[in-house]
Amino acid sequence: MKLKIKNAEKLSNDILKLIGFKNSEAKLISNALIEADLAGKSSHGLSRLFYFKRAVIDGISQPKINLKTEEISIKKETSNTILVDGKKKCGFVVLDQALKLTIKKAKNNNIVATGLSNTAPMTGCLGHFVRIATENNLIYIGFNNSPGRVAPHGTRKKLWGTNPINIGIPTNKYPIIHDMSTAKITVGGLLKTLRAGGKLPKGVAIDDKGNLCTDPQKVFDEGSLLPIAGYKGSGLALICELLAGALTGSRAGFSIPGGWGTFFILINPTSFKPLKQFKKDIDKVIKELKKAPKQKGVEEVFYPGERSMKLRDKQLKAGTVDIDDTVYSNLQDLIKQLS
Repeated sequence: MKLKIKNAEKLSNDILKLIGFKNSEAKLISNALIEADLAGKSSHGLSRLFYFKRAVIDGISQPKINLKTEEISIKKETSNTILVDGKKKCGFVVLDQALKLTIKKAKNNNIVATGLSNTAPMTGCLGHFVRIATENNLIYIGFNNSPGRVAPHGTRKKLWGTNPINIGIPTNKYPIIHDMSTAKITVGGLLKTLRAGGKLPKGVAIDDKGNLCTDPQKVFDEGSLLPIAGYKGSGLALICELLAGALTGSRAGFSIPGGWGTFFILINPTSFKPLKQFKKDIDKVIKELKKAPKQKGVEEVFYPGERSMKLRDKQLKAGTVDIDDTVYSNLQDLIKQLS
């Protein structure tokens, strides 16, 4: 269904405040969730509100989300680095505040690396934060980890998170945003399939015995997701565990405890060449891509993030956002339960 954006914002804000988030945090989280739906990332959109109910009220969050007024702080800082103590605040809130600090610093220091520690679930659709960096004409390179759901290549035990890698590059039009999980399916995708009562695609998950499994409930309860591209994706997931986890003082596998981990770098392109020339060269590369001979059945070739940004623009212009009918109905039921 098509829901007016302002109504989606009110619905999300009301639910989050009933769960216990203060108004400013509820608005920030709601905006990020709706941005995911606007970009067509429904697995990371308003459907995630059900998680917050389970996380806070049912107490499943690890670590427990801090709803108190305590603000995040900087544990350590140099001219080109920031290490943030998230105070167990929700990842949306921690990453938003850390990004603002890093953007300001990167504009004066050209390259800044930031680590988030002591952060509670979750950070959601990371492409939203990447886009904000590109809108400030900065390059974003990020690594993230989360509680173990993925079995490393060759194993049958879940050890690592779905561990997204995000890269954003500013352009003269839609930014290039490559936001990819290092698992074949995200946890959001797993939960979406579970709620819909469907089956997982074959080859994306295994049961606890190591056999391919398409039952989302069985995978969620005792199985594991699989990394993309075999050992190559597994290697990338390990890099995320080490940079986002071990480096920042967050969890890494099950051997090092801690909160969710994020490590990102912002680069000011002007430290290498004038921004106008940089974007002009990007335009040439994109134009060459678009004009390349297409394979049979392919009408258009898109660069990373282009389709999502076009969909976002279309929905913003219409003032509505597409929400699954069942998700909307269940959210209505949820707000009644919480009231």
